Amino acid sequence: MKIKGDGDSSYAKNSSTQGRVEKEKLDSFNRPMYGPSVDELKQLVQESQLFDIIDIRAFDLTFDPIDKLELEESATATTGRPYSVHEAIDNNHTTTLRAVTETLLASHFGESIMDDLFTLFACNVTRHLESCAWEESSIMAISVSLDTKVRG
Repeated sequence: MKIKGDGDSSYAKNSSTQGRVEKEKLDSFNRPMYGPSVDELKQLVQESQLFDIIDIRAFDLTFDPIDKLELEESATATTGRPYSVHEAIDNNHTTTLRAVTETLLASHFGESIMDDLFTLFACNVTRHLESCAWEESSIMAISVSLDTKVRG
C-alpha cells in the first residue's frame, strides 16, 4: 500500500500540507500490495514446501441488494442517522482495512493520525462508489487454512 499520492484526496498530500506527517516518513513508507488469485496462492504455498493447504476459499465481498438494505438499516440504527448504501459499504470496508493495517501504519506514522486517515479513506470510498458502476465491481478475499509440514 502506498500512502503517497497525487490526488486532492490523498491523505499523504493533505497531511504533509498540514504538517501532520513528516516528509521523511512519507518518503520511506512503501508497502506494495498484490492480490493473487486462488490458483496463484496455491502454487506459492506448494512451491514453498513448508505448508499443506487444509482449506482455501475465495469470498466475494460485494454485497447483494438484500445485504445492502440490511447493512444500511443496521448502520442507521447504530449511528442514529440515515446512512446511504454507499456510506454503509464504505464503513464496512474501512473497518476491515483498519483492522488489517492499523498496527503497521501506526507504528510508522504514529497513532495520532489514524482516525483522520481512515475517515479520509472512508470518504474516498464513498466518493468512488457514488461515481462508478460499483454494483458491477467486485472485492475478493481469500481465506487459507494451512498446516505446517512435518520435517523429518
